[in-house]
Amino acid sequence: MDSKEDQERTPISRRNFLKGVVAAAGLAGLVRKDSSIEGEKEKRSVAQPSHPDEQLRPGVDSEVGLPPVEQQDQYTSLELPPWLGVEGLPEYMPVGPTEYIVQPGDSLWKIAQEHGGIPWQIIYSMNRGEIGEDPEYIEPGMKLLIQHWGPVEQSRYLAQEKMEATLEKGEPLSWVFFDLGREMDVEAIAEYFGVEVQRLVEFNEIDKSNSVLPPGYHVMVPSDQGFAFTEEDRQAGRRWYPLQEVSIRMDSIWWESPLGQGRVGPWWPNEAKIMVPVGREYWLKATWSTANNCPEDECRVDIVTDIPAPVTFTIKEKDGSEREEVREGFLVRGWKKITHTEFEPALAGEWSVPQKA
Repeated sequence: MDSKEDQERTPISRRNFLKGVVAAAGLAGLVRKDSSIEGEKEKRSVAQPSHPDEQLRPGVDSEVGLPPVEQQDQYTSLELPPWLGVEGLPEYMPVGPTEYIVQPGDSLWKIAQEHGGIPWQIIYSMNRGEIGEDPEYIEPGMKLLIQHWGPVEQSRYLAQEKMEATLEKGEPLSWVFFDLGREMDVEAIAEYFGVEVQRLVEFNEIDKSNSVLPPGYHVMVPSDQGFAFTEEDRQAGRRWYPLQEVSIRMDSIWWESPLGQGRVGPWWPNEAKIMVPVGREYWLKATWSTANNCPEDECRVDIVTDIPAPVTFTIKEKDGSEREEVREGFLVRGWKKITHTEFEPALAGEWSVPQKA
């Protein structure tokens, strides 16, 4: 087999990288327009502590990927406040849908407004089999399932919409996010991150008449102006800027001192780390047939033998029917390229420090 030097690291395209991190970060639990919501919940699993003082480290979702067990002792943890979701955060469980009987004069838009302002597209998606292809055509007596819709569901739907729109435009992701572990006031959240309350309200489209957010609320914090978590850093003008290549879940990062010593918090000059996907290529011994026409960039031939190796292919005809075709070939011995994704720790952001006069 090739040496380690021959095992190459494959760059991942920006879009695929984002998709991997989005999925890893747990956004799959958000409400989607094109999927059934019934029974849907956010799947979240946090690393469990194994050392005596029972402090979490690192708070990384299982979907993101934890470092090997033998390496975990070198990681330190940011002791985040409980409301940020690291400790005791209950899994988000949508309230089950209720049945609604269509009345004369109803439309999906009208029904949506009468049920907490849920987007009518979600009602249509859940009841497409009953309604048919035209969402404007509903008849009195139809029985529709209506998903419960409140501030928590709205926050997750908004986050999903914002994520999809940003990726579609190819723009950088300019926010971090987390789920509230308990009821929390918007002003307190803004103070912790060192951002303006008004920006937080507008970015999350929060109802100004009620600034207290319920447990499970999905909070997005705009990061284009950076964060200052301590008064000392605010006074010194130091701010931490998260990566804009990914939308970072705050409870999936941990902090290390520059020398990797001790458990530390979010203040300068400590470094925030996150697990990121890295594509890797490996060459493994394999055999195949010359009938397979294996591409040169995926196969390395050692020897073509004189051993017959016919291959049966399924051919699809224009009329939709299928037939089998046997192609003659000879056995090939060599190496095939295997590509897969691993996860490695990387910097989640950088500090901006004013230059001394």
